[in-house]
Amino acid sequence: MTTATARKAAEPAAVRINKDIDRALSSAAKDFKTTRASIVKNALLEYLEDMADSKALAEAKKKGGKMIPFSELRKELGL
Repeated sequence: MTTATARKAAEPAAVRINKDIDRALSSAAKDFKTTRASIVKNALLEYLEDMADSKALAEAKKKGGKMIPFSELRKELGL
């Protein structure tokens, strides 16, 4: 899911957060001139993308995929 996809259809969701997180969220929204909902949606989307990446990595490792350093990949690609 992309950020654009996430913004198309908005379904309400409720989460319980403690007072410290609530204060930090309100403060961040004020500091960055955005909404609390926007911060939560963006953070959730980023988290879900990270989870998908982790799942893909685990599946590649199961299939015997080889990990190589980024510097080696750049050399192989001539970059």
